[in-house]
Amino acid sequence: SMSDLTKKYAILIDVEGVGFSARVKFLLHSMRPLILIDRPYREFYYQYLVPWTHYIPVKRDMSDLVEKTKWCIDHYDEATTIAQNAYQFAKKHLSREACFAQWNKIIC
Repeated sequence: SMSDLTKKYAILIDVEGVGFSARVKFLLHSMRPLILIDRPYREFYYQYLVPWTHYIPVKRDMSDLVEKTKWCIDHYDEATTIAQNAYQFAKKHLSREACFAQWNKIIC
């Protein structure tokens, strides 16, 4: 399960499939450093996500995946700070209230 995934691993990586990844919202709440592969499909909250503040960015072709993963391991305190920032981000932008506010922007 997603809950077990976040308990088992110290660093999480999200790779999209053919479409967008619905896991990102959950992973931002995980309090684990998140390595996020660049993607063309982005949800509304991506405009507020800041690389190296909320997640560790990796190029779409994943050519720097090993380098960024090694950075997370070697700088785990900094990576944990990024994870805490992501959690605060998720609480603000991915709450039920934030979702309703986004819907209101779209509908009204």
